[in-house]
Amino acid sequence: MHFVNGPEMDAGISRTQWHHIGINRLVEISPPFNVTYNCDDKQWNTITVEKSFLNVLASSGTTYAGIALYDPWNIQYSCRIPVP
Repeated sequence: MHFVNGPEMDAGISRTQWHHIGINRLVEISPPFNVTYNCDDKQWNTITVEKSFLNVLASSGTTYAGIALYDPWNIQYSCRIPVP
Protein backbone atom coordinates (compact mmCIF):
# COMPACT_ATOMS: atom_id res chain seq x y z
CA MET A 1 0.00 0.00 0.00
CA HIS A 2 1.34 3.42 -0.88
CA PHE A 3 -0.13 6.67 0.48
CA VAL A 4 0.77 10.17 -0.72
CA ASN A 5 -0.08 13.38 1.16
CA GLY A 6 -0.99 15.89 -1.55
CA PRO A 7 1.49 16.39 -4.38
CA GLU A 8 4.47 14.07 -3.92
CA MET A 9 7.57 16.18 -3.30
CA ASP A 10 11.25 15.51 -2.81
CA ALA A 11 11.70 14.50 0.80
CA GLY A 12 14.94 14.80 2.71
CA ILE A 13 15.12 11.41 4.38
CA SER A 14 13.11 8.25 4.04
CA ARG A 15 12.95 5.97 7.08
CA THR A 16 11.87 2.37 7.50
CA GLN A 17 10.61 0.60 10.59
CA TRP A 18 9.08 -2.78 11.27
CA HIS A 19 5.50 -3.20 12.42
CA HIS A 20 4.88 -6.43 14.32
CA ILE A 21 1.57 -8.30 14.03
CA GLY A 22 0.57 -11.72 15.38
CA ILE A 23 -2.11 -14.39 15.56
CA ASN A 24 -3.33 -14.35 11.95
CA ARG A 25 -2.98 -10.54 11.73
CA LEU A 26 -5.58 -10.00 14.45
CA VAL A 27 -3.26 -8.71 17.20
CA GLU A 28 -0.94 -5.74 16.83
CA ILE A 29 2.21 -6.32 18.86
CA SER A 30 3.68 -2.92 17.95
CA PRO A 31 1.75 0.24 18.76
CA PRO A 32 -0.09 1.71 15.76
CA PHE A 33 2.15 3.82 13.50
CA ASN A 34 1.93 7.46 14.57
CA VAL A 35 2.97 9.63 11.63
CA THR A 36 2.60 12.86 13.64
CA TYR A 37 5.10 11.63 16.24
CA ASN A 38 7.53 10.18 13.70
CA CYS A 39 7.58 13.28 11.48
CA ASP A 40 7.87 15.65 14.47
CA ASP A 41 7.18 19.21 13.26
CA LYS A 42 6.99 18.26 9.57
CA GLN A 43 4.24 16.92 7.31
CA TRP A 44 4.32 13.36 6.08
CA ASN A 45 5.04 13.02 2.39
CA THR A 46 4.65 9.31 1.61
CA ILE A 47 3.95 6.13 3.54
CA THR A 48 4.46 2.67 2.07
CA VAL A 49 3.45 -0.53 3.87
CA GLU A 50 4.93 -3.69 2.40
CA LYS A 51 6.31 -7.12 3.21
CA SER A 52 10.02 -7.49 2.44
CA PHE A 53 12.13 -10.60 2.00
CA LEU A 54 13.51 -10.16 5.54
CA ASN A 55 9.95 -9.99 6.89
CA VAL A 56 9.14 -13.27 5.19
CA LEU A 57 12.28 -14.86 6.64
CA ALA A 58 11.44 -13.61 10.14
CA SER A 59 7.91 -14.99 9.96
CA SER A 60 8.87 -18.37 8.50
CA GLY A 61 8.46 -21.23 10.91
CA THR A 62 6.07 -19.30 13.15
CA THR A 63 2.92 -21.06 11.95
CA TYR A 64 1.40 -23.57 14.34
CA ALA A 65 -1.75 -25.55 13.52
CA GLY A 66 -2.64 -23.16 10.69
CA ILE A 67 -2.25 -20.03 12.85
CA ALA A 68 0.42 -17.49 11.89
CA LEU A 69 1.86 -16.46 15.25
CA TYR A 70 4.15 -13.69 13.96
CA ASP A 71 3.83 -11.52 10.82
CA PRO A 72 6.10 -8.43 10.56
CA TRP A 73 5.67 -5.71 7.90
CA ASN A 74 7.82 -2.76 6.77
CA ILE A 75 6.56 0.79 7.07
CA GLN A 76 8.62 3.19 4.98
CA TYR A 77 7.81 6.86 5.42
CA SER A 78 9.18 10.23 4.42
CA CYS A 79 8.54 13.67 5.88
CA ARG A 80 8.73 17.13 4.32
CA ILE A 81 8.65 20.76 5.30
CA PRO A 82 4.99 21.84 5.71
CA VAL A 83 3.37 23.05 2.51
CA PRO A 84 1.21 26.16 3.02
